[in-house]
Amino acid sequence: MKKQILIDTHAHLGYWPTLRQTQRDLLKSVKSNGVNFTLLSFDGTEFPTGRFKAINQIKGSSLALKFVQKHPEFGMLVWIRPNTETNFNEVDEFINKNRQYIYGIKIHPFLSRLKITDKLFNPYLEIARKYHLPVLVHTATDEYSRIKYLEKRAQKDSDLIFIAAHLELSSNNK
Repeated sequence: MKKQILIDTHAHLGYWPTLRQTQRDLLKSVKSNGVNFTLLSFDGTEFPTGRFKAINQIKGSSLALKFVQKHPEFGMLVWIRPNTETNFNEVDEFINKNRQYIYGIKIHPFLSRLKITDKLFNPYLEIARKYHLPVLVHTATDEYSRIKYLEKRAQKDSDLIFIAAHLELSSNNK
């Protein structure tokens, strides 16, 4: 009998309600749902609102890295924030140093208030290209996250692999 393999490619680590609680929730979820491997990113925003807390992208990625280093059933995506942070050289160094744990780059156009077609993403897409990393892009029906913008970017950067998260369903799990 063939073993079933379940992979979750879009999980979040963050401070809601606490970092420790989200870590416990992730560990419990993978165990109770039989998930063999999970990709997570450190959840945050460039423009804090409600439960979200603004965390520097390297600090957030470092917290995610510590977690995945302890738990081999997890890998990470580096969540970037190009509207308010321009430390792409630091992001490049972080990925280079920790490449064995990093499986891609995460982009959230709505929380960055930028369409994926915006030129501010270009340096990060060059990093994805350099390390042959796929780019997971949050999609929804808001003014920044439509799949049509991702399609336009994917046509322009056809050598990169893009993953559309949510397919504009706004987390409608039905």
